[in-house]
Amino acid sequence: MELLTGEPLALDLVNTVTPEGDALDAADDWLALQAGRLTPGPHPVTAADVASLRALRAHVRAALDAVRHGEPL
Repeated sequence: MELLTGEPLALDLVNTVTPEGDALDAADDWLALQAGRLTPGPHPVTAADVASLRALRAHVRAALDAVRHGEPL
């Protein structure tokens, strides 16, 4: 799966959803792409961590959509 990376981290997170699927299904791979920008965690990525990333992504997407449509945050 080709991902758009190199944008601000929040945009890279939003860009984990592509027509090919959800890059967070292989969260370790996405985190490896961001290795120079993130401090490694103290433990392997868990299902709860991935759920938290997906929740954060949904909030970021909602905020970006609101800004794009001129709606209050």
